[in-house]
Amino acid sequence: MFPIIKAEIKKSGIRYTRRFKILLLIFALSTFAASYLSFNHGFNSDYWLYNSASDRYVIDSKLFHHSIIEREIGLSYLKKGKIDVFITDKFIVVSNSFKSLSSGEEIKSYVEKAFENQLYKMYGHYAFPVFARAVYVKRGMELTQKIKPIPEEKIKEIEEIAKKEEKRVEDRERVAEKALIEEKHAEEVVKLSKWEEGYYSPREFSPPSLISKMIQAFMFLIPPFFAMQIFSSSLAEDVRKDRISVLLSTPLTARSYIIQKLLPYFLLSLLLISIPSLFLWVDGARYLLFPLIFLFSLHTFIAITSRSYRELTFLILVANLLTVIYLILPSIFAGLPLSEISPLTFMLKDLSGEIVSPMETLISSLPLAIGGITMFCLSLQALHSAHIRSQESPARMFFSNLSELSQKDLNAFILSMVSVSFALFAEFFLLFFGLSLPILTSFAFIMLGVALVEEALKSAIIYPNRTLRRAFIVSSGFFIAEKGLLFLNLFKDFSIVMPGQFILYPFLIHLLSSSSFAIFSKKDYRIGYLIAVSIHFAYNYGVLL
Repeated sequence: MFPIIKAEIKKSGIRYTRRFKILLLIFALSTFAASYLSFNHGFNSDYWLYNSASDRYVIDSKLFHHSIIEREIGLSYLKKGKIDVFITDKFIVVSNSFKSLSSGEEIKSYVEKAFENQLYKMYGHYAFPVFARAVYVKRGMELTQKIKPIPEEKIKEIEEIAKKEEKRVEDRERVAEKALIEEKHAEEVVKLSKWEEGYYSPREFSPPSLISKMIQAFMFLIPPFFAMQIFSSSLAEDVRKDRISVLLSTPLTARSYIIQKLLPYFLLSLLLISIPSLFLWVDGARYLLFPLIFLFSLHTFIAITSRSYRELTFLILVANLLTVIYLILPSIFAGLPLSEISPLTFMLKDLSGEIVSPMETLISSLPLAIGGITMFCLSLQALHSAHIRSQESPARMFFSNLSELSQKDLNAFILSMVSVSFALFAEFFLLFFGLSLPILTSFAFIMLGVALVEEALKSAIIYPNRTLRRAFIVSSGFFIAEKGLLFLNLFKDFSIVMPGQFILYPFLIHLLSSSSFAIFSKKDYRIGYLIAVSIHFAYNYGVLL
């Protein structure tokens, strides 16, 4: 039972010595421990970044290596560049170097925070007329809390308290001096603290960002790539040494072989994800299950179709890089609907304390799940003896296998629907990277790229049966899948490539371009493809303008 799993485990045991496994385990545990400590206690990359000095004030900040020296010596050191900033009386003295100017800004920020902290200690909530904090509200729901004005009685009470304290506090500079306690009178320094219950003054308040949690996401993403690399290398070795032909000549099926070959490494990846999940109290498998399925299926196809180890290594690196970009880049734009196409966005929200529903995670993972299943089917098709010995490129093999799976009309309809996922992956990169060009050029570039990608996928499915009937089936499947994703609001901000305000026009254009390919490709594939792309591009660009 499960002979491939047993053989794979045995082969791994032979390939890697016991000492190597122990070192690998120690390295992994040390990495996770260091990451956990860093994320919980912070990074000290900016520790003692500046040298500061004063003749009377103590600075309690990790940014500054601070010392107390006489005024004349401090100013002399500043001129010679031995220190970056000198604080004396009511002045912050800097030189004309960039580092010194930067340190002066940091000191200024420190004084302002210390001043606000001192005000808060003296007056409490009465020190500031407004306090603010971020409250996560589920999208589509109205905020139930209503803003209540401060009663006049409360305002008068605050004014009376302020008048009593006014005698003791003459001006702002005197309070600032108390924030920077004089060395000769103070035994402890001012330590800045956050406001109670997460409230901040408006000047200090900034909306929460998911980028601060991005490094934690890499704790989940990076370790599984090692398991994937070992898996793809092992599978490629079986293909290159023709072991796979021998195995498939037995009652073992291609599906059973791939599943048994893949399963140990897939379970290892889930185990690696579970370790940071325990540290950070987040269910990482919930957000990364479908990305893992997609990546393993993609690695499987690349390992089978690559013509050399060099090509395998290059394609694996490119596939990993593009997938990571697809997962991470949308989360940078948190707050925009487009960010929700990535399940990693919801994992970062979970790490930030937001409540994420299972449906949100499922919908964002849907294209990856569909893409993973499709790549698995294409990998099974690529295991046929005729394909294993083929010298065609993996890209050509992708379209060839897609065409072979599209022999029947029902298969063509299903594949035309699932191919929308691959089109959206390509259009995602076109949209983000194309917008870096001048506006009109970027629109033309994006629209042309969309037409090239979509027509390439549709033509591969139509080519086995170049009839108007097949063109109608493929156009219907593509159109239904596009509108289905828009209906789910998954790609509601993809209007530049999927204009949701039009219902009938996209279908007619899909039908016209597909029919044109079906007719003209009988003479020459390239002529039919170029005509289909031209029709699609003209429509996209015309609608956009």
